[in-house]
Amino acid sequence: MKVFKQCKSSDYNNLLQFFGDTNDNYNPSLSDRECGIEGFIDKWREKDGIAVICEENDKIIGSIGYWHEDDSVHFNWIGVDNPKRSFVPIRLIQKMFQEDTSLVNKRGYARTWLNNKKSQRFMERLGGKRITDEDLIHKLEQIQGPLKRKSIWYEFDYKESYQKLKRILN
Repeated sequence: MKVFKQCKSSDYNNLLQFFGDTNDNYNPSLSDRECGIEGFIDKWREKDGIAVICEENDKIIGSIGYWHEDDSVHFNWIGVDNPKRSFVPIRLIQKMFQEDTSLVNKRGYARTWLNNKKSQRFMERLGGKRITDEDLIHKLEQIQGPLKRKSIWYEFDYKESYQKLKRILN
């Protein structure tokens, strides 16, 4: 049975294990980023981040993490142990909205990578609007040379995203 719940500090080691197990699902992998897996989680913790996890047989199989910043919310990650578990990210977001009702009154921001088309489609399905222009990335590369990170940012109106989520679940 799958259990969706808010992550507690006692879940930290399991969360670290989850990211180690799913490292290659991220593009680029978390271990290839300058801060590594632990730095990735530490950044979220420093921001008083909130996470929702999905457990099956006492093992995390999916997780979503975010933090509040002024009047907005920054999505840090969403991940599953197996990309075939397509329902888990939707249920994690549903649980996130149930646990944190203030989200529906905020704007949100999320970043993905230029070459991660699956993530881009998922964000657009939930109402995310791309606010980074690919042409800008290419222009920066012409000036600065190859960029280490080619990020695309999305902006969300969470009230709209929540309505889209409810339609997906019905």
